[in-house]
Formats: sequence, C-alpha cells, structure tokens
Amino acid sequence: ALPISVTMGIGRVVGADLASYTEIDLDRRQALALLDHPIADPEGAPAALARLANQHPLIIRSVDDAETISDYLSRARFHRLELYADVYHPLGAEDQIAINLRVRPGTVAGVALNRARRSFTERDRRALSALRPLLLKAYRRVEAAGRPELGALTSREREILDAAAEGAGSKEIAQALNI
Repeated sequence: ALPISVTMGIGRVVGADLASYTEIDLDRRQALALLDHPIADPEGAPAALARLANQHPLIIRSVDDAETISDYLSRARFHRLELYADVYHPLGAEDQIAINLRVRPGTVAGVALNRARRSFTERDRRALSALRPLLLKAYRRVEAAGRPELGALTSREREILDAAAEGAGSKEIAQALNI
C-alpha cells in the first residue's frame, strides 16, 4: 500500500512523465516496479533494470539525497549504455531523478521520476530530498509492523510534505512549523 501511494502521489511534488517505486534484489537480479501509468512492456523494464543495475549511477552509488542520471553521465555516454537501450529509451526517458530507500543489505529500493528531457531543477532536487526522511520513516513503520495501514503519514508529516511540494527548503519548513 505504501509504495503504491508514494508512486501515485509523488508526481504532485515533482512533475514527471513517469514515476516509479522500484525494489531491486541485487543478488538475485530481480526487480519489482510500480509505475504511475501503464507502459508497453511492464515486465521487461524491471527485469532489464535488475540485470543492468551495475550500469545505473544512482543505484551503484546508493545516493541519499535526490540526484539525477545527468549528474553522472553525459547524454552521449548515457545513450551508449545497454541500460539506456533496454530500459530508458523504450520508456522515452532521457533523465531520471531519484531517492534511494535502501532498506536491507543487497536490496535497493527507491522512488524515481523520469522525464523525456533533461530538465530537473534544484527545486525538484530539494523537494525529493526533503521527502526522503518521511518516506524512510513510513517505510520502516510498515516493515516493523507488517501492517501496510500503519505506513500512513501523520498530520505533521503531511504538513512537511505539503511545504516541500511547494518548494520550501528545510529551513523554511522548520520556520513555518516552529521547529
């Protein structure tokens, strides 16, 4: 329930052509992906991503703050990767911004937003980075309780999420909420 809610709602915070929640078991090279709208080959992209995870700059670095593929790869270099040919080109994605929610050794979980052009801004980066602690907290609550309904955000967490969605930075959010 939590990954579905995050996937379907994250586009209200940072606009994108495709939003996803993905978990990749790096040892087994298996992936689960939830997307905010249908794609032509819903099984192929996650399988290819799991197989080619070692080419993905955001997966191999396990970044904590929001970063983009274009932070690490030029367009030409990205286009030369099998990762681009098998995953991103079929999706029509030229860039991705993501936050990792690594929850277990050997597993990468993350929220990613894809766009058909390289256009993510510092505001987008700040908004996703501000969301990461909230998502980690909700994810851990769900895992610990084994009950998805406990993953709902508190009213205070929703206030922070709303402020981040409007582009407020950490200091602005803290001031607005008297923290």
